[in-house]
Amino acid sequence: MARRRPGRVRLSFLASAAGVLATFLLLAALVAGFKSAGLAVGWGFQFQQPLFLAAMALLVTVFAANLWGFFEVPLPGFAGTLASALQPPRAAGRFLHRRLRDSARHPLHRALPGGPR
Repeated sequence: MARRRPGRVRLSFLASAAGVLATFLLLAALVAGFKSAGLAVGWGFQFQQPLFLAAMALLVTVFAANLWGFFEVPLPGFAGTLASALQPPRAAGRFLHRRLRDSARHPLHRALPGGPR
């Protein structure tokens, strides 16, 4: 791995941290907006709905079947080109990359055994 200048590494870290903070500030603003609009906002209420539970069980089963090799979902050719073009080389790219990554992550991953540290 090539050595990078400390200033560039620090800037990359700060951009990543700003992306994480911006994501959670956006989520907090959405929840506050929903509450001020009179909607009931809580944690875990969806797990009381049988339809939601059935959909999640089906989704997890499909993911597991894909991981076990029962089927594959081929990506179109442009996906690889697009992914390589979107590599976050600059601070703005790192900021957006962290926002996208964190929006896809479940907030309890760190609390689960075997979750990312």
